[in-house]
Amino acid sequence: MLDSLAKRLKQLRVQSQYTQAYVADRLNISREAYSFYENGRRQPSVEMLLILADFYGVSVDYILGRTGNSFPFHKIPEEFNQLMMMYSALSLQDQKLVLRIIKHQYELLKKKTPLKCVDVTFE
Repeated sequence: MLDSLAKRLKQLRVQSQYTQAYVADRLNISREAYSFYENGRRQPSVEMLLILADFYGVSVDYILGRTGNSFPFHKIPEEFNQLMMMYSALSLQDQKLVLRIIKHQYELLKKKTPLKCVDVTFE
C-alpha cells in the first residue's frame, strides 16, 4: 500500500505541475517530510491523508490506490444524490428507458443541437 500511495502522490503532484516545496508549503510541512511520502519512506497520518485528498481534490481511496476513480464522492452535489435516489426507485425497465433518454440528450448536447423541453407520455 505504501508503494501505491507514494506513486499516487507523485503522480498527482506532477499532473498539477507543483514542486515538492510548493506542496509542502501549502500543507505546512517540510519539503523533506513530503519527499518521504512520495518516496515511500514515511506513511502520512490519517489526518494528513485527508488534507492531501482535499488539497489535490481527490478521494482518500484514490490516494491509497484502492480505486482508479479520483472523484471525491463526498463532493457530489445534493441534486445528483436526489437523482440517484429517484433512479434507483424505478423498475429495471424504466431505468433502461431513462438511460436511453439521457444518452440521447447527451449526444445532442455534444453536437450543440438546440434542445426543446417537451412533455413525454409513455403508455
